[in-house]
Amino acid sequence: MNRRRLLATLGTVPTIALAGCTSSTDTDEVEGDDTDGESDDDSTDDTTEADSEPSLDDFEFPEHASRTEIDAVAFADAHIETIYDTGSATVSSSREREFGRHSDEEQTESRVSMDGIHATRDRDRYKEQVWTLHGESSGLLRREGGFREEYQITSDAPSTNNVLEERTLERFTSGFSFGEATAVVDIDGTLTARYDAESVADSTELERLVHADSVEDATGSIFITEDGVLKRFSYDIEAKGRHESMSETTEITYSAVGETMVAEPEWAETARSKGRQFTPSETDDGYLELELVNGVPIPAGADVNISVEAGYDSLRLPEELTVGDRIVVAVDGESLSVAINDTPASPSNIDARYGHLGIRSDGFPLYEGSIPL
Repeated sequence: MNRRRLLATLGTVPTIALAGCTSSTDTDEVEGDDTDGESDDDSTDDTTEADSEPSLDDFEFPEHASRTEIDAVAFADAHIETIYDTGSATVSSSREREFGRHSDEEQTESRVSMDGIHATRDRDRYKEQVWTLHGESSGLLRREGGFREEYQITSDAPSTNNVLEERTLERFTSGFSFGEATAVVDIDGTLTARYDAESVADSTELERLVHADSVEDATGSIFITEDGVLKRFSYDIEAKGRHESMSETTEITYSAVGETMVAEPEWAETARSKGRQFTPSETDDGYLELELVNGVPIPAGADVNISVEAGYDSLRLPEELTVGDRIVVAVDGESLSVAINDTPASPSNIDARYGHLGIRSDGFPLYEGSIPL
């Protein structure tokens, strides 16, 4: 970094006069000078390089970027490759979505390294943490909200590419066309060059980005460092879904690339003993069984919701569900029926690729997860 940029980063430092001392900005009285208080006729402009802002003239653009343009797709690919090469990163995101009459907000912070992944997600009513060892598909999950804590052993722990927002970044950079660099921006002490989207390059990619049928309006920005790291990208998209208008505002930031440390959280052992875990299997006569094989009981009155592709059914537990108990599901086309420790009356023929199980008590999630079929 050259001297001009270093000074610009430091900025102007104010001088504070201590009690009993004279500020260095005060005019010292010269002995024998009878013009006390008069200003010097030779006064000059006191603006220095320290007062200037960092500029694009000083920014050292990395590969795939220049002051006049950026190959966003190539830059994003190189950025992800850098994370894999260095072995770690921290990814933070903020999402706000509005759908007609309702909205939701979500903040996440995920730390990934060769040791594992520790992801945290803040939602409206609770906070969720997931811990998984590197390369494992199962993980430990903790939810906390109010005075409640619930644990789960999940079979669909976040993968590295999901945590790094690779699909999101790919659709973002493919969906927008970016112009020249517009400014140098300080993000958490790191100087970045900002590029704003000039137009939509591929509306289909933006529709996939926000899960919409059509995009009405879209803006986006990307911020890169001199080291070739994509520090941040953000977008604001208004779109139409199948039944209503929607909008999404998202900001995703990468930090501590190659410097992130990940360790098993202190609650992991509690999750191993108390975490609820279901094992799915298919019976000889075509029913889906979900057996509770680990964890604390699920209380009577909890709401059980099951979906298998287009089919959906729910019930309220008539009694407590403990280890060894089974949720039995009959799947007949788009029709589902559910029973506890018994066979539903309807026939069953499972022909599906995925399912989902959700269990809530007083609206608080006790279990949420996919069903591998």
